[in-house]
Amino acid sequence: MLQLTIKKNGFDSFQNNIFEISNNHLIEFEKIINDNSLKIRNDDVSVLSEFKDYPNLLEVKKKIFDIFKFNKFDNLEFEDVWIQKNYKDKYIKNELPNIPHIDKIRKIKVMIYLNTITKMNGPIHVYKVDPNDYEKIRLNLKDDYKKRKENAIKDLDKNNFLACVGPIGTSVFFDTNSPHFAGELKDKKGIRKSLRFNFIKKKSFFDELF
Repeated sequence: MLQLTIKKNGFDSFQNNIFEISNNHLIEFEKIINDNSLKIRNDDVSVLSEFKDYPNLLEVKKKIFDIFKFNKFDNLEFEDVWIQKNYKDKYIKNELPNIPHIDKIRKIKVMIYLNTITKMNGPIHVYKVDPNDYEKIRLNLKDDYKKRKENAIKDLDKNNFLACVGPIGTSVFFDTNSPHFAGELKDKKGIRKSLRFNFIKKKSFFDELF
């Protein structure tokens, strides 16, 4: 079973296809991404919270919970999974989410790549740090924090962030209190496919970290 270090380091990245992503997962992915009833905003993002018709993704969810249980993350609740397929990037330099930042609602997110992700097709970038170092900043964010960019982390060199690249099946576990930013999809002919399982952290979980 995987040993996670995100309580201390903020994230973990695994390139060895720990969830055994196969063609069956890709078939379910395409079915979901083409279901217009699940789209949000104006981009290719679908949100799923029930897995009745998607047994392979349900199995991934169960495996994630097994990993959390092994690492004594006992107070996490599943929120939803974002299914995303990008052919082009709506990248705006120096704007969120393309600059180092933390999230107002603290979560554990598990991102799984469904195609090979290089620095050319927009990997997530994460900074190795104790995520509790940013808890005071997060708790003081105002309701209009995005407009003010209050959650932007400006004192870290972007060159010191890890670009989480890897082949299909690469998985990135990260605490959203760890500074992170979205990479640019520089290859205009490229594509980025990913699953992002989102988990809410209860207060009791935070208590054990302090």
